[in-house]
Amino acid sequence: MNLSSNIDFDLKVIVLGHVSTGKSSFISRLTQDIYINNPISTNNVQFYEKRMIITNEDDTDDELKSESKKLSNEEGDTNLENNRNLSQNNDEDYEKEKKYVVRLKIWDTAGAERYMSITKSYLRDSNIILLFFDLNNRETFLDLDKHWWEMLYDGDYIKTSVIILVCNKCDLKQVVTDEEIQDFCNNHNDILNIKVSPKDATNVNEAM
Repeated sequence: MNLSSNIDFDLKVIVLGHVSTGKSSFISRLTQDIYINNPISTNNVQFYEKRMIITNEDDTDDELKSESKKLSNEEGDTNLENNRNLSQNNDEDYEKEKKYVVRLKIWDTAGAERYMSITKSYLRDSNIILLFFDLNNRETFLDLDKHWWEMLYDGDYIKTSVIILVCNKCDLKQVVTDEEIQDFCNNHNDILNIKVSPKDATNVNEAM
């Protein structure tokens, strides 16, 4: 199987967070394996695409099926039904060889407050929301509650999308503690969190 194979799952990914948290650098590393130190600030919204091959050894099979159910008008629905039937096969050797081509449709949103209303419109029908802050900038962490979580809560996205707290720039000095990060996740629907670094590529693919 290669990335030019038929798409098994289409997932809409929204990237949110305070301005200058490294969202665009993360996406550049994820989609092109290129690190951009000082990218131009995103105006409005920019679109990117990433294809990945996923095996069921990552325990993502059921989660992907659940998320893809939301894309009722996509061609992936037929493949989803086929994969559901395949998942009933009890042959463990066969199961370990199952692979899927996943297409991530990534929307990089602007972090400036003046673009908030535009960002809200792109959240609709999202499957995955990456919520960014800068590990060495406390303001961006405090801003999560002030603006971003309220937006997700008001739109009921905490119930309909997988939300991941992306703790960016882990290659730099960390001023937000691990305890603070975990407390935030515990108090906000037990969302997942992961430390990443676009500069040295730490956990960039793993975040997806």
